[in-house]
Amino acid sequence: MIQRIQTIYLILIAGIMLAMLFLPIGEPVTIAGTSFDLGNSWVLKLIYGLTALISAITIFFYKKRSLQISLCIGIFILLVLSYVAFYFLIWQPNKEYLNGLSYSYAIILPLVALILDILAILGVKKDEKLVRSLDRLR
Repeated sequence: MIQRIQTIYLILIAGIMLAMLFLPIGEPVTIAGTSFDLGNSWVLKLIYGLTALISAITIFFYKKRSLQISLCIGIFILLVLSYVAFYFLIWQPNKEYLNGLSYSYAIILPLVALILDILAILGVKKDEKLVRSLDRLR
């Protein structure tokens, strides 16, 4: 289980998403008595938590590669959904107030997790191809 590179990728995804639960996306801004705290949306926290949970669970399905690929695709969808949710929940409604805001490095961490997820999918597909080729030899 741990020798497979996609296991490492999935562990890294889970760690990154757990870190995203606690890292702010940007600095809080107060404009006209209204405080905007980026990254404090419960929808984003839910997406980050689900992504971390599913990636941790996916590690243990190493014998069921087709299910593992399906779960990795679900992780991919959640990661894309996190950016869509950020756009519609935080950036779009408040864009006139947030133009001068500096975002933290945490905004790119889901993108890193997305790349790791694609690498995990490719690794699982590579294992599946190897197993099928070995079955032909028997």
